[in-house]
Amino acid sequence: MKEDFFNEHNEGIKIMTFKELAEYIKGFVIGQSVRVYITVDRNTEKCDWDMTVSKLMWNGTQFYVLGKYGYDVQVINCVECDYDDFIGNIKHAFSFYNANKAIGVVVSTIAETPMDKLIQQMTEEHDRGYRYIFVYHNEEEMHKDIGDRLCSICDNEGKHLCNLLYHDMETLLREGHIVETKPIKDMKFASDWAIANATERDKVWSYRVVILYTHTITKIKYNQI
Repeated sequence: MKEDFFNEHNEGIKIMTFKELAEYIKGFVIGQSVRVYITVDRNTEKCDWDMTVSKLMWNGTQFYVLGKYGYDVQVINCVECDYDDFIGNIKHAFSFYNANKAIGVVVSTIAETPMDKLIQQMTEEHDRGYRYIFVYHNEEEMHKDIGDRLCSICDNEGKHLCNLLYHDMETLLREGHIVETKPIKDMKFASDWAIANATERDKVWSYRVVILYTHTITKIKYNQI
């Protein structure tokens, strides 16, 4: 699930309607929860007033609760009601906190890569060999910068070998070190280009692009309470 933005707490926020939230949490098992924000603004990328939606069971009856420590807890009935009623129950619970249209749901978190680990990664990649190394905060930042200039190259077995910048791919293609894979009908390839033969691997590898990230995005489906 793609985030709409990341907040100041390094959380990936997806803005959802109550119907979308119902779809998101309907598969919860007992003891699972998700962090939500009552107020959220896509334009300013700000969100406030965090709470938790959790699925619980008492005396054999399953239900959801919305709330947090120090606030009134709202019970969301999910038993003996159809899907539309479930959505209505969710909306009714959120209305106690004046959330009437949409809320922010935490769907991922960002963790900073320790500097010693980043240095270790750079050292390992240096030993393996490359032509360019790029360091970005995250994958989204990378795609905005060079995503449209990257291309994947396969080995002679059709598996991904490495990434190249497009202009290097064109040079290697023109010099015969790589070939287009579309004309090759008797083999499946993971990309549109591959090394011409096994002896060209080292040459193509020497043009390899390495991409490292200072922050790692971890997707959250459900939080365990």
